[in-house]
Amino acid sequence: AEFGGFSFADTFSLDALYTYTHRFRTQQVFAESETVQEGLAALPRHQLHITANLGTDTLKTAWTVRRRGKARSVQSFDIPETQLPAVVYVDAAVQLRPTQNTILFAGIENIFDTKIPIVAFAPSGYFYEHYDVIGRRFFAGIKAEF
Repeated sequence: AEFGGFSFADTFSLDALYTYTHRFRTQQVFAESETVQEGLAALPRHQLHITANLGTDTLKTAWTVRRRGKARSVQSFDIPETQLPAVVYVDAAVQLRPTQNTILFAGIENIFDTKIPIVAFAPSGYFYEHYDVIGRRFFAGIKAEF
């Protein structure tokens, strides 16, 4: 892509993955009834993951948006305290290659410091395996290739 004769990107890619969980049921070996799993914290009905990359040979950027739809902490539909809101996480990263053998990189995860939902009937009050418990964080590094 060019802007005013200045090339700021050689490559662009956009990846998107949307998942809709319609029905997911489990049944214990000797139980007669099924257990509804869709819509629980582990399987929200709607999930979205989008990544956009823009770059040249020496500079690359990546933006990621992750969305988990609203869910419940237990199978009961009628307890308001068990509702998990939809959450969105936005991440960004940049990579610079000043020489053929050196890569500098940095980024921010959870840019807007989206807080984890705390709900009733969840282990320790939240689902750390499905939501970001750390919050906003930064990273940077250097990679030398020999």
